[in-house]
Amino acid sequence: MYLVNGNEITVNGKTTSFMYDIHPTETVQIADKLIVLLDPPPGQMAMDNVYAISDSGDLLWQIESRRLPVNSAQTYVHIYIDPAEHSNENTMTVGATTFGGDACSIDINTGKILSTRFVK
Repeated sequence: MYLVNGNEITVNGKTTSFMYDIHPTETVQIADKLIVLLDPPPGQMAMDNVYAISDSGDLLWQIESRRLPVNSAQTYVHIYIDPAEHSNENTMTVGATTFGGDACSIDINTGKILSTRFVK
């Protein structure tokens, strides 16, 4: 059970705060983790704005930095359970798409980007 309120998420009684609000419709529950997408205000850039929270409320990781030039087109705008077929919960991935059209596959245990492809 979790509750999102602005820039805070409470999971099993433990609250984590972020710099920006958590996108109200972009939280994905996968295995024993919640993957959240921060939603910066218009005109603000927030690269690496994807995080994982454990089912006990601990912050696990922030998405790996892609080390690209600072550009609002690189802000992540959507997250989803990656449809790639996996037979093991430990190899499951989550996807994240940037405003600029890059789709990244992310390891749910580490936040590392496994692959990137252009989808726009």
